Amino acid sequence: MQPGTQQAEYFDITQAGEYIGIVKPIRGDTDPIKTLKRQQQRLYLMVYRKQIPYIKKGSRIFFEKAALDAWMRSGAHQPCPPVTRR
Repeated sequence: MQPGTQQAEYFDITQAGEYIGIVKPIRGDTDPIKTLKRQQQRLYLMVYRKQIPYIKKGSRIFFEKAALDAWMRSGAHQPCPPVTRR
């Protein structure tokens, strides 16, 4: 790495959800795995709707910290509706 350059920091789906604050326990949900999966679905929905900046490498989705910071500062983020069961 060159002096004065920084390596970009990337998050996976769980880390990104925690970083932007959407991975939170759902009231009355006692199963932490079920809660995490439901919250991850919200983030995947935001990716699908192109509501959040992301990078796709192969079949995996990553989120660059700097891009998430800029996205949150810009006010472009909108609350994602809850995921409903079919």
